[in-house]
Amino acid sequence: MSYQTSIHFDPTALLIIKNEVDNSIKLVESAVSTLAEDHTLPFGIDDALNQFEQCAQVLALIDMPNLGQLAQHTAELLRQIMAH
Repeated sequence: MSYQTSIHFDPTALLIIKNEVDNSIKLVESAVSTLAEDHTLPFGIDDALNQFEQCAQVLALIDMPNLGQLAQHTAELLRQIMAH
């Protein structure tokens, strides 16, 4: 059996939350763009990061722990940048 046929990925769980994850990414992306361009903290960046962290936890629950960890570390990095 080849490597490609031995791996099975069921995207159903990811498809269920796809829109929420996409919206969270867009909110964080917009907030980071504003932060980079204007050097000011945009309104709602805390809410966007909270939502992003929730997505990280959901990704871990649907057996995508590496992606969840990446999202969590990204949120933590952004919080550190905001603090300084």
